[in-house]
Amino acid sequence: MLTNRRKNIINSIIVCIAIISLITSVTNLIPISASMFVLVLAIPVLILYNETISKLGLSLIVFLLYYIVLILLYDPLALVKYDFYRRDGNVFITLAPLLIFSLSKIKSNYVKIVRFYILFSTVLNAICLIVFYITGGTIFIYEEGIYHFLFIAHNAAGGFLAMLSAMSLGYFWGTRNKIYLICTVINILGLYESDSRGSILGLMMSVFIFWLINYRKYFLKVILTLLFVGQVFLVSWLYINAPTDFLYREDYYVDGISLEINRGGTIINRAFYLWPRAVYLFLNSPLFGTGFGSYNDIPYNLQGFKFFYYLNRPNIYIYSDGHAHHTFLHILAETGIVGFILLLYLLKQVYSFILIIEEQSIKNGLHLAFWVAIISSLTEHRLFTPSQMLPFFIILGIVFSDYRVKYYINIKFKRLFDEKMTI
Repeated sequence: MLTNRRKNIINSIIVCIAIISLITSVTNLIPISASMFVLVLAIPVLILYNETISKLGLSLIVFLLYYIVLILLYDPLALVKYDFYRRDGNVFITLAPLLIFSLSKIKSNYVKIVRFYILFSTVLNAICLIVFYITGGTIFIYEEGIYHFLFIAHNAAGGFLAMLSAMSLGYFWGTRNKIYLICTVINILGLYESDSRGSILGLMMSVFIFWLINYRKYFLKVILTLLFVGQVFLVSWLYINAPTDFLYREDYYVDGISLEINRGGTIINRAFYLWPRAVYLFLNSPLFGTGFGSYNDIPYNLQGFKFFYYLNRPNIYIYSDGHAHHTFLHILAETGIVGFILLLYLLKQVYSFILIIEEQSIKNGLHLAFWVAIISSLTEHRLFTPSQMLPFFIILGIVFSDYRVKYYINIKFKRLFDEKMTI
């Protein structure tokens, strides 16, 4: 057993690395924000000296172990390749902070940490916006008419700014402090200039959903039902009407026609080529998928038992940003119904915790950010993207770990932990 002094040292190290990761999440030019991943080596120690494990921690472990098993069956060498963690396997980088904190009990002043993060990030955003309006670029990246903030891709910037906007708006609604209203305006302006349509849609829809759920609690079931049924019908129709060669090529036209709107061709590319490709893989191997990382390994060479365990066996394994532009379809294609159910259970645990957070500003911000992640994942591959999700999971993890201390120490909270927290 570890002494209290050693526990405090370990906890201090975890918090320090988390704060550094959170502050540096404002850019992916130098990926310091992923540094919490190195702490996964300490997982056995965390489980040992904390003696208990939360439902959230357990669901994370099962979810990630399932992914590891799939990788070992599909491409075991991927686990020792940097490009895998940078792209196909970034789920491990993104979920590492939440995994570490879900296994820990660490007291922290998370309200001040999040407040500093919002103000610091917003000031940087304001500076970069001024540079953008003066020069047309953002110090390191220049793309005419597109704002990149401190990210390589404009969609990465958009994803980050959508989550930052959600957090600052949540803080304003929770505190009514006009400083956070100014922060929200600045961050939404940056989001708009990034021209990241999926991120903009995600923020707009999250505000609407947040309002509906707070107006009537039962609207949550209605929203989830509409999203599920709507997606099933839409994706089914697109698959049926996809071009016959959707497996072998990508195009921005269907039947020679492209949408006459800004970058409308990319919508056609996703709807009639990328999404049907994911559906095809899922239908061929619905239980366990065609292999973690298999979606972009084309041309497909499916082998095994069709409709049960049908793995892709490509000539070369490709580690790239090529994905289905729809997180849930991507997961169904690569990990099957089993992986999809494990993900839904994990999201349920995350959402259940957010709803019982007592600090209204933190609760509002995380609640909004959660729906930004869900909605943007219906048109992009965002749920595991570090640029968008690392700040969310770091903040969520810090708050969760602090709550584990409260419920563990204070008897009056213990019953709430057992009955209401369900984590």
